[in-house]
Amino acid sequence: MKKKALATFLSVCMLATVAVPTAIVSATTDTDAGDTGTSSNQPTEQKAVTVTKDENSVQFDSLEDALAAAEEGSTITLNENITVTQRVYITKGITLNGNGHSITGVGDFSSSSNPAVVLIDTDNAVVLSNLSIIGGTSNKFPLNIYTSPNVTLNNVSVTNVFTNGGAMLVNASSVTVTGNLSVSTAAGSWYGINVDSGVGVESTNPILTFAAGSKMTYTNMDDGSYNAEGPAAICVDKPTQYTNAIAGYENAGLAAPTRNEKQQDLYYLAQAADVEVSEVTLDQTAVTLKPGETVQLHATVNPENATNKTVTFSADNQQVATVSEDGLVTAYAPGQATITAKTANGKIATCVITVENDAVVTPPSNDIVAPTPDLSDETVVGDTTSVSAPVEVSQDALNNATAENPVTISVHLPTTALVQTIANSTTSNISLDVTIPDEAIHNANVKMAQIKLEKAVFEQVKASGKTFTIHVAGSDGKDLYSWTFDGSEITDTTIDVNLALTVSSSEDNQAIKEALGGNQGTVLSFAHEGNLPAKATVKVDVSASFQPGETAYFYYYNPELNVMQAMGDGYVVDENGYVEVSITHCSDYVLTKTQLNIDHDTGTNSGTNIGNDMDSPQTGDNTNLMISIAAVTAASAAITGFVVIKKRKTQD
Repeated sequence: MKKKALATFLSVCMLATVAVPTAIVSATTDTDAGDTGTSSNQPTEQKAVTVTKDENSVQFDSLEDALAAAEEGSTITLNENITVTQRVYITKGITLNGNGHSITGVGDFSSSSNPAVVLIDTDNAVVLSNLSIIGGTSNKFPLNIYTSPNVTLNNVSVTNVFTNGGAMLVNASSVTVTGNLSVSTAAGSWYGINVDSGVGVESTNPILTFAAGSKMTYTNMDDGSYNAEGPAAICVDKPTQYTNAIAGYENAGLAAPTRNEKQQDLYYLAQAADVEVSEVTLDQTAVTLKPGETVQLHATVNPENATNKTVTFSADNQQVATVSEDGLVTAYAPGQATITAKTANGKIATCVITVENDAVVTPPSNDIVAPTPDLSDETVVGDTTSVSAPVEVSQDALNNATAENPVTISVHLPTTALVQTIANSTTSNISLDVTIPDEAIHNANVKMAQIKLEKAVFEQVKASGKTFTIHVAGSDGKDLYSWTFDGSEITDTTIDVNLALTVSSSEDNQAIKEALGGNQGTVLSFAHEGNLPAKATVKVDVSASFQPGETAYFYYYNPELNVMQAMGDGYVVDENGYVEVSITHCSDYVLTKTQLNIDHDTGTNSGTNIGNDMDSPQTGDNTNLMISIAAVTAASAAITGFVVIKKRKTQD
């Protein structure tokens, strides 16, 4: 009996030492199973709509149920595209976050006197954000805002397919547009937006206000029965009565209202034509400096109302002086350098910098800051909006690069333009093509040190819930590598990301070569250091070392321990020579053709394969190991205590 008790106790202790690390690794959460008292480790399946109030969330199968259950001040979030056969009523002060999804009207709405897909009618504050509203063949106007004094539209798209209708009504309401408002109508439609008092409401002055930084775009406008001179982006009924029906239209890129002579009771706004830059000037045209001194140049763009007033600065002799993206000039060595300010449409102004004195201040390495590329060639194919950002690099600088004096290139991607593109796009995917000159790619003495993507871009990607992919390619258009971020997965918008990536052989890195223990590897050296805003999918051209169909095993190189750590299963190289991996942290990684045998505890090459259960590098985190050690220690102590007690009892 005593032996049986001891054996049972030892079994329990051994189970404890195994169970502890297993529990730590598990990411599942027990879910209450109701009256049965059972639980499950399977996560609850996400439903179509989530309602959140005071950090409490409830999910619903339908938008109708969610609206009925929502309290004042709640946020309703769409988890998928919604189709409705009846009108969606918003009669409470709520936020409806489309999360990049749509509400589409289907079926017959014609029996209603107000055939809108979404009707807002409440005295409380309502916000629609990141939402597309799409009418059906019986929806004369997809969105009707009626007797609602506090409505905000933030990145909203409204599409109408009903002939002789419009996209949106502002009836006896006050509506503010922030971000982008996109309106699309069917052929023969009367207007994009109608601002009116509303049926049976004469005392309320309707107003549609465009906030600073907002934008309105409209498409597919055709000559309608109300407009002999062209389509109306916005029309205002009774303009003599509602003289202030539209405010801040210039913020949305709209021209001043013009009256239509065919219909005396309607005013129209048209999309404003782009105003070209006529000239750019600098406040100084010649400056003399000593090495180490700086001067701030200020550019003035004319006319003042030019559509695109972006100015980029460059220096033709960076050994003498450099210039920052905002025009700050720093002198380094005697000589002359010409600073050029260039507008998006090619207007230029120059300032000659003369540096005197024999003293020389060494410029920061031999860095070249390439001019911020302009976005160009915007196209929409299917559900993807694509833009290009060609990088220009001084040919003289490339020609002067040597092994003794190598050149590094830094690129700052156009933050403001990217944010606007993401906000204004009605597609769920955004693709940015960054093109690097072949002379910079194939010159061993030239390195892409930085391709900077600022945190504001990630903020917009997260807000829109879109997928953002950056392709880095050569002049031939073939991708060197690409990054993909899912806006719904972004958790940290305080990080600027350096997208630069270098692919090399392990033979060129002595430390990694040693860690591989005689195995060959392809090294992915990320210029960014540390965590990323979200999990990134990185697709890399490895055709120089892998054949299509080969399996590439992926490892994180831990420089502190000089060991390799396994990162997931093997990845098959695709038919074009690319391999696709997922990371949350940037450092050096290695791809190998042979699966390494990794010691479980140390990560060094030995006889034990740890498998493919690591999703991210555990840099400095030994929590699981320490818990395991603690569990083993506790079990050993318990066993010792058990034996001592039994021994003492025997002695007594």
